[in-house]
This record gives sequence, C-alpha cells and structure tokens, in this order.
Amino acid sequence: MQLYLAQWRARDEVPGLEELVKPPPVLTPLLENSAVDLYQTSFFVGPSAAVTPLHYDPYYNLYNVYASSAPSAHAKHFVLFPPSLSEYLSRADDGSIMRNTSPVELHLRRTDDGEFEVGLDEGSAPARVRDAVRGSGLSCVLREGDTLFVPRRWWHRVENVALREESTSGGGWTAGVGWWFLPRGA
Repeated sequence: MQLYLAQWRARDEVPGLEELVKPPPVLTPLLENSAVDLYQTSFFVGPSAAVTPLHYDPYYNLYNVYASSAPSAHAKHFVLFPPSLSEYLSRADDGSIMRNTSPVELHLRRTDDGEFEVGLDEGSAPARVRDAVRGSGLSCVLREGDTLFVPRRWWHRVENVALREESTSGGGWTAGVGWWFLPRGA
C-alpha cells in the first residue's frame, strides 16, 4: 500500500517546521510588505505515480518541490490549461463539493526519448471537449528546488514521476509545498 499526503497543513501541525520550510524567495517580500495574504501552505508528499487530478484553485499558487528521495530520479509533472477552457473542463453543476475538479481524466505517457506526453482519456470527455483541449496544455517537470507559479483559476494536474525508466520500480517519492495567496484588495 502506498500513501499520498495531499494538502497536509504540516507547518501548522509540526512544531519547528515553520522555521525549516520558508516561503519561496519571490513571495517573502510580498508577505513582509503586506502586499498579499497567505491563504494556506500545503504539503504534498507521495510516491511515484501519485496524482492530483485536473482542478483549479481560487488562489494564486507558488508550488515548490521541496525534496525527493533521489533528485536526479524523481520529480513532479505539471500540465496547465487556461481558464478560457473552463466551459470544457468544468464539472456539470450537480451540487458536487468537488466543483473545482474536472471530470476530464488525463494520463502521462513516456515517449521514446524519455519525455512525457499528456493524453486525454477519451471515455472521460466528449469529442468537442477533446478537440478544444488538444494542444492547449502547458507542460513542465519540476525537480527538487524548482518553483512554479500557477495562476489563479488555471486548471492543473500534477503527477509524481520517475525521470528514468529504471526508477519506476524503486519506490521513490517527492515532497512539494503549495503557497496559496491573494494580492491585498483582490
């Protein structure tokens, strides 16, 4: 059995962790000058192949890959879609508490050259959605120490990945920290 801790508020729960895990340098002066309000700091710790499904957040996010079991072998893959695709990615207004999570399922495939290709599960989306989304995603791999800015209301999916084929069976892990914030007056 594998465990994936998602949205764990470790800085609030583990004494001393606040001194160890600091905000990304770009965020620090904004916090010190009260230019932004920090909504939440969340940890995401899990093994290779752990997935956070396609969703959007109501806040800006600076996501930092804080640590991994082997920095040259394990990382996090992000794919992002702009809010302009919300009409295709949104869940029907069915009263679900997961309104910000898309029913569209994506998957990663490793190409022959070792890169990652994002695919769409055809059973999770009608043809009009597949056509609208195809080629619209922005994709990147974050390694230990890397930080990504995720704009407010942008759709994103995150998967822990093994960077080399031989690393997939090694049980590696990554730990990331999301810093969710809003500018004052937003």
